[in-house]
Amino acid sequence: GGLMIDLTTGKVEIATGQFGAYSPDGRQLATFELSEATQVVDLRSHRTSYLPGFRELGFGRFVGNTRLFRTTTSGYFDLLDIASASRVGAPFPFQSNPQDAILIGFALSPDGKYVFVGGPGASVRRITLDPARWATVACDVAGRNLSRAEWDRYFGSIAAYDRTCPNSPPGR
Repeated sequence: GGLMIDLTTGKVEIATGQFGAYSPDGRQLATFELSEATQVVDLRSHRTSYLPGFRELGFGRFVGNTRLFRTTTSGYFDLLDIASASRVGAPFPFQSNPQDAILIGFALSPDGKYVFVGGPGASVRRITLDPARWATVACDVAGRNLSRAEWDRYFGSIAAYDRTCPNSPPGR
């Protein structure tokens, strides 16, 4: 934790997170705490929003001024919508076998559409942050339609079940 000081007013607030990130417009500060809620502070109104926690939190960055991208040390990422204080979809693995995934670092593309995650052995993977493309990516990765259980796990809060691979039989 630490202190956050508004230099124009001199107001001092306590920021409880272990590290933070500023939104591109400089109006918000997100602080991240292991297994606790992520705090987003509006630096003008000093209003604090609390977003769901994430065990084994690794890093976090703003995607534009409305969403946060977070990673875990166990190989998953999630995307959070700040206005609704909720996840966009479920946590998603950034490697095919999350147990083998070690995140060394990540960077957002300048347009905010992709995140590049770095792993051991200088491997870099590009991940789309556009939920509308996630089903297509799932088809490319799995090489088949997702089962209903897989769909519900990763996309259930985004859309009703749909075939991810139009040229393959429906999932079970």
